[in-house]
Amino acid sequence: MPVITILPIAAVLAVKFNKKIEEMISVAIFIIISLLYVSGLFTTFTPGLYISYCVSAGCLIYSVFLFMRDKKGFAKSVFTIGFLFFLIFAAYFLVVSLGRFFNEVTDEGHHWAIVVKYFYMLSDYSNVELTTDLSWKYPPAISLWCYYTTKLWITLSVGMMMWGQQLIMVSLLIPTYRYITGKRK
Repeated sequence: MPVITILPIAAVLAVKFNKKIEEMISVAIFIIISLLYVSGLFTTFTPGLYISYCVSAGCLIYSVFLFMRDKKGFAKSVFTIGFLFFLIFAAYFLVVSLGRFFNEVTDEGHHWAIVVKYFYMLSDYSNVELTTDLSWKYPPAISLWCYYTTKLWITLSVGMMMWGQQLIMVSLLIPTYRYITGKRK
């Protein structure tokens, strides 16, 4: 589950930069995408996966340390309305996406599903011989995130690819909740 790996990274970033976690969730996602991208340039995506797991585990340990050191500051940055809404949207879109499929006649069926399936099978970019990806020159950022969400699932699942796309959209929209404090003026 990608949510479990991005939240510790986002929590550490939020506390360290004195922001709210909803502002840092998309940054955490792009950190993982960058790790996978650079790893894919030099070898395959596998080292990037393991590095992202280690970064997430390290951030989890460090966030526990930050929580023990300053409970009030940690709670102010992490336990926010935006964080709650992110969890609600993530759970909702997970339920909605399970068992879904892309329509094969659309761009999703011809590009997103094919690219992520090749990423999943090869643990590498889909610009190698014997692949049928016609748009291998597309920038792979969202495809890499969909690969990551699919790789953290039990098996290759188109529903998890969709959930990855929905998570990144929610993470980009959720920073608007940073202005909600829960206190009336």
